Amino acid sequence: MRRLRTHVIYDPGEPVVVSDYVLEAMAVVDQAVLEAAAIPSMIRCDRAGEITQRARLIVRREHLDEARAILSAPAAGEQESDALPDD
Repeated sequence: MRRLRTHVIYDPGEPVVVSDYVLEAMAVVDQAVLEAAAIPSMIRCDRAGEITQRARLIVRREHLDEARAILSAPAAGEQESDALPDD
């Protein structure tokens, strides 16, 4: 019996989740950060009635690595513990 070949199609425009949030407001802040970096994004909320259960920040697959790097970068003025000078 002959098997069909399976092709994995990579769609750079496919929407993927960058991060999950407990509060929609936190997702909105990160969305603004991505917007400032010219990365288009959207927020999807799962709701049970009027109460938000979960929010997801979504970007295109082609922007995923850059979005993660921007959102995980330390804020201006913050120093990492290993960057502190020794006394």
